[in-house]
Amino acid sequence: MTIQSDAVNEAERTIEFSASSETTVDRHWWKEILDHKVESIRLGRINDGAPLLFMHDPYKQIGVIQKCWLDEESKQLRVIAKISKNEEAENIFRDVQDGIITKISIGYRIHKLALDSKEEDKETYRIIDWEPFEASVVSIPADNSVGIGRNEEFSEEKLTALYDQIKNLNEEVRNIKIKEVNTMKEDLTQEEIQALEAKRKTEIEAIAKRHKLEYQWALESDISVEQFRGFALERIGSGTNLYTPSTDLGLSAKEAKRYSFARALRAQLGSEFAKDAGYELELSAEIEKRLGVAPKGIYIPYDIQKRDLTAGGATSGKELVGTEQASASFIDLLRNKLLAKKLGARILSGLKGNIAIPKWAGAASYYWVAEGVAITESNPVTGQVLLSPKTGGASVDISRQLLLQSDPSAEMLVENDIALVCAAGLDKAVFHGTGADGQPTGIALTNGIGAVAGAGFTYAKAIELQTDVEDANADVETMHYVTTPQVRGLLKTREKVANYPSFICSEDNKVAGYGCQITKQIAAGSMFFGDFSQVVIGEWGVLDIMVDPYSNSRSGNIVVVALQSVDVAVRQPGAFSLATGIN
Repeated sequence: MTIQSDAVNEAERTIEFSASSETTVDRHWWKEILDHKVESIRLGRINDGAPLLFMHDPYKQIGVIQKCWLDEESKQLRVIAKISKNEEAENIFRDVQDGIITKISIGYRIHKLALDSKEEDKETYRIIDWEPFEASVVSIPADNSVGIGRNEEFSEEKLTALYDQIKNLNEEVRNIKIKEVNTMKEDLTQEEIQALEAKRKTEIEAIAKRHKLEYQWALESDISVEQFRGFALERIGSGTNLYTPSTDLGLSAKEAKRYSFARALRAQLGSEFAKDAGYELELSAEIEKRLGVAPKGIYIPYDIQKRDLTAGGATSGKELVGTEQASASFIDLLRNKLLAKKLGARILSGLKGNIAIPKWAGAASYYWVAEGVAITESNPVTGQVLLSPKTGGASVDISRQLLLQSDPSAEMLVENDIALVCAAGLDKAVFHGTGADGQPTGIALTNGIGAVAGAGFTYAKAIELQTDVEDANADVETMHYVTTPQVRGLLKTREKVANYPSFICSEDNKVAGYGCQITKQIAAGSMFFGDFSQVVIGEWGVLDIMVDPYSNSRSGNIVVVALQSVDVAVRQPGAFSLATGIN
């Protein structure tokens, strides 16, 4: 409605207005009616000092709502709001008095809805449980019939993007936006929406109980399962399984020891070898049943990837005697060969579904205040880092003769070779993942990292890399430089200062006080500097091994391809800086 002149009390600095009605509002893909019955509206929050805002901006409070009530006869919410004396509010109050600003909108949250009617092109929903939490002076309301509209919560572009996202979500994460955009999903009935909400609560409760976490707040909020997984990971720490992966079959130590990695590979060479690998094939079939997806070759149980192994050697004749060695596993082999892990990257293992890890994206503000003056309220900015499984593969040539060996040390060598190539591929993704074609997004393409031109690289530019990170308040003692062997070699011969025998990279492989590591996975002429504890590597516990006996058949070698599901994310982009084009 238009604010009437008699609704303005200049002496008391208050305005009274109607805030909402049962007018049908078109919401693009559906229509909406706010039900105005006593049992349909939660007035507790808006009657607890709720703000009067300007254009729904939480940083522009111009007053406070003193009273909100339901006028059952007109089926409208009525509001009395008191205007602040701050400068911005004073200007708006004058415009209200002069009839220049006349519209008000209400912000609210939907708790429950029901299908009211269905037309040929769209459905109309009646909101039978809703909660107003603020009112705003606006220029364009959604409901113009009573002069106080409803909050036009989303732009058309945002609605389109959210709707497309919902349509494309798989069943596992369909509930990510359920509370925020449930009325947008034209393909779901009210019963389906309720079923998804029940599933959300059940999954959150299961995660929380497993790790002894408080969860009632999550059930009562709009947090998704994906986001709660991220909060759980933050609480239980790095390297801890959030779930038992589907590929973990719960094998006993004796059963795990019975498994042969090499026999699983040999089973793919032909039927004469498969008959000896019945146990390995049986376990792969069980994993396939759980995942509902056939392997490219053979699934390796998670139990085997993390088991303790022993290696031995042949004695006289063909007899084998095992000798005790340090505990090992394929997972540890892989991690120990990851340069990113050695530099401090965090490993999150045993994941299921997508993960949203919370992070700080900006700090709250600090203010000085005079005596008797209220401090300006500010809030820290939060964000989230998303992880979702991406399948990568690496191949290694293994001699047929080695694969046919029954010696445990030969089996260890096979695992070692596969772990090495997997680690190389994952390291490449950490540094230079493209984010396209199913790849993770690596540090180099993460928005917000620092950049230094590497042409004519000098000691001053090495310091500039550090300064980028320090300027983002991300400096810690465990930071590292990482570059190619060629670049580090160049810096070992380049003087800090002309004609003075002190080089940018010292003999103990340090640059400006920090270690300088090398890997062939870095792009030519590039050097990273940063805190690698801000890198998160997610593991989903799926290892699929297949054998190609044909590509190198003339040489007698076999190509083994390992496929694994992982992802990479950078929690704080400011913790890294990258120099390119170093010469």
